Amino acid sequence: MSIDFQNYFNEVCSKAKLVGANMVIVKNDKIIDTAAYGYASFDRDLKVTDDTIFRIASISKTIGAIGLMQLHEQGKLSIDDDISKYFGFTIRNPKYPDIPITVKMLTLQTSSITDGYPDDDPTRLGYNGVNGTNFDIDMKDMFLEGGKYYTPLTFSNSKPGENFIYSNFGCGLMACIIEIASGMRYIEYMEKYVFEPLGLDASFSARNIKNKDLIADLYYARDGYEFIKINMENSKNMNGKTLKLVMYKSNFFDSTEITDEGK
Repeated sequence: MSIDFQNYFNEVCSKAKLVGANMVIVKNDKIIDTAAYGYASFDRDLKVTDDTIFRIASISKTIGAIGLMQLHEQGKLSIDDDISKYFGFTIRNPKYPDIPITVKMLTLQTSSITDGYPDDDPTRLGYNGVNGTNFDIDMKDMFLEGGKYYTPLTFSNSKPGENFIYSNFGCGLMACIIEIASGMRYIEYMEKYVFEPLGLDASFSARNIKNKDLIADLYYARDGYEFIKINMENSKNMNGKTLKLVMYKSNFFDSTEITDEGK
């Protein structure tokens, strides 16, 4: 790594009050520079290196889309399918009952399906109301009026396919469709058909990581530089190495093009 780049990266991370981070610059599928900053774990006195495994949160969504596109290419699903086909009942935005919500709309975040109430709202309705709980939930209770967890806030005022609205719920539905189309659990499918072919020590379950000692702890900053460790043992976000993850584009995305045609 260049000294100038490392110094710049250190400055950026320090201003952002990060515990630890690493970075890789890739040009024309070649790594041209890397940098590492801070600690992967205070408890273990472990510094960040190029091999540190991070929980990558919602970047997981783009990698999940790889699995979806594999199944599309294999003819096991079509991104133009009405999602109702996979869930066994009709799912419609009640404001636009004649417009199908397609698999493609889920990937483009234009489905009009939202997360419902704000994260901090105590109301146990909609996606944000049940996310992170151990409730036994039937999708009909989420989407059909009169359902136990139904709320009109699940649907935006936008016509399906018209506007971008970031939706965690929509991406969860995408993962469900992968399970239904493949006949495998989402975690197992992604490990077998995406991570293993790429040689990635990665998983949506930290328990399945081979080199668990390389996994960075998760912290949040409180009152300046006091860092509080967060227990993410049951997280279903992907964990992986930065250096490996940045190379997956040329292996998967360059061979498949999704256009905006038809939304």
